[in-house]
Amino acid sequence: MLDQSQQTLVLALTSALAVLKSLALMPACTGGDLVAQSSRGECEVVAVPLPFACRPPLCRRGGGWRGVQHEGSDMTILVRGWVLAGLACMAPVTALAQEAGDGAAWSFRLMPYVWASSTEGTFAHARLPVDVRTSKSFRDSLEELDAGAMGAFEASKGRHGLLLDGQFAKLSSTVQVPVAGAALPVRLRTRTTSGLVAWRYGLVERDATHLDLVAGVRVWSARVRMAYAVPVPTPPPIPQQYAGEQSHRWVDAQVGVKGRHGFGNGVFVGGWVLAGAGESDLSTDVMLLAGYDINERLALIAGYRRLSTDFETSRGFRFDTTMQGPGLGIEYRF
Repeated sequence: MLDQSQQTLVLALTSALAVLKSLALMPACTGGDLVAQSSRGECEVVAVPLPFACRPPLCRRGGGWRGVQHEGSDMTILVRGWVLAGLACMAPVTALAQEAGDGAAWSFRLMPYVWASSTEGTFAHARLPVDVRTSKSFRDSLEELDAGAMGAFEASKGRHGLLLDGQFAKLSSTVQVPVAGAALPVRLRTRTTSGLVAWRYGLVERDATHLDLVAGVRVWSARVRMAYAVPVPTPPPIPQQYAGEQSHRWVDAQVGVKGRHGFGNGVFVGGWVLAGAGESDLSTDVMLLAGYDINERLALIAGYRRLSTDFETSRGFRFDTTMQGPGLGIEYRF
């Protein structure tokens, strides 16, 4: 039998998982090309000649095709879900903190970052027999980075707390894919968003050192666009020209630890290690950081983050990628 605190924790994580799971199951068809949407909300690209690739996106419904209406970007949808999941967790976490009865006041941390992320891995579209593998130097990745950001929010009361964390990265590159002894120039664009909702428990609470247990759920959203055209025929079943975009969302459980140590002169170091699985085979999150307290409320932070996931569908969509790079931001406490 679970005790009261364990039951409350299960309620918090179940509430967050329900919100994020419903978010992940939302249709994710996106604009740009011809897209077929299955009854499960998955998007399947349809290979078409390039002259037709600029038409509005179409979804197949009842044997026909119709245009897809977009009510918001993946980023907007995930931010809304991130907030809703946090609110779903807040009441159970508050109950845990009150049950602890330590009389501590609530404290909050807001940490926005700019993230110079590179992306390497393997990408594939459903029903397209081409695997695009990319691995470039950090300098090349910076030139291909269109946008990148991350941020975190933490609310704590005593040993218990709520952690919200989100990332966004958008990259564009051209990848040479070997096909039948030749190189197929594939224009690759990826847009990745993920959000974590987690409960934290203070294992070590000292003046200068803190070590927390973290458990939660992470929702991923990936949008991958591929396009190429070659003047000579390609070996079947690879089409001679192709332009398409596919999107998927999935949810993984995450567990791990995070900590921080201060040196008494305003300098501190910290980080976290998280790992888990669910709809993907494995997702990991490692962060190392160093910071300096400007005053008791504001600090400057620099760090390095590595975030990875290995997701694949039965129809051939694949997003097996690692995003990593330095970040620079601030921490505001209130």
